[in-house]
Amino acid sequence: MRAAADMTAAICLVGLPRMLHQSRWDTHRRAFLNSLLAGGMHAELFFVTSAMEFDAARYRRVVANAYDAPVASVRAFNHSRSARAASMARCRTDGAPYVRGGDAASAFYVQADKAKACYDHVLHAEARRAHRFDYVVRVRVDWLFTSGPALASLSDTRLVYARLRCFTVVGNQKTALPASYMSYNFPTGVPEVSAKHHNCRVPSKFLDDGFVVAPRESADALFVGAHALPCPHEDAETLSFVRAQCAGLHWPECYLQAALHRAGRPAVGPIPVDWHFPGWSVMEQGCEGLSCSWNHPAHLAPQSNRSVHSRVLSA
Repeated sequence: MRAAADMTAAICLVGLPRMLHQSRWDTHRRAFLNSLLAGGMHAELFFVTSAMEFDAARYRRVVANAYDAPVASVRAFNHSRSARAASMARCRTDGAPYVRGGDAASAFYVQADKAKACYDHVLHAEARRAHRFDYVVRVRVDWLFTSGPALASLSDTRLVYARLRCFTVVGNQKTALPASYMSYNFPTGVPEVSAKHHNCRVPSKFLDDGFVVAPRESADALFVGAHALPCPHEDAETLSFVRAQCAGLHWPECYLQAALHRAGRPAVGPIPVDWHFPGWSVMEQGCEGLSCSWNHPAHLAPQSNRSVHSRVLSA
């Protein structure tokens, strides 16, 4: 097995830059990147967003500052295709309603398109360097992860790795993975998502797409496979998968799992991830810290801030 110091990772930071300019969260971001690169792995950061006024040089500096990385190690790109346009390019009809508004197909494809755009830039970087990355990571840029697995420890190239959304209920006993392996984006008791959505088999086919790791051999399945998935509410094979594996729930995470299944990577390796979730209102409406109704005090402890300068690739 190769040493981490001899390996490289491409980190795809995908999504809206809601919180990147807020330096109060930088400790979390830097600790998270450090945890992924444990052992001396090197990384290059690829930021793909959709902004009405996009300045690549400015966003490179913002991302570099947020993650304490050299500007030369950061790439920034704009992908402005709307969710509606992304869905209409594949689907003849509107999709199933999604819990946070719009329809599930649009929510899935707009993220799949950004992720694929990032992957295209990763492939370009590999061609330029004549060297392949060992891992390609897809992560939501507005999620405040604080620590994750050392990428070098994720050695099964047949898998993609992610947290899982579900647990199994046996009588009055909850049989679950340890808490850090689970996704609590939609905690039990939140009225907009019924607690029954957490009740499924473990290991679950219902992965959390906020942070997914692909060993390089599985990266095509994660990035190209998702982009190429036929319209999920019109394609018979995908509809069958949703019914059989996701309890009929038309959620983007289920579509991603269906895409991985089609691409020959049906198994998800569960990974532990710690995170700080200050609340939807922080990300969307400017609420801060303990004033937010979604705040989870257990995740507030600051993480160590070890510089990643020596382990981030330069151009």
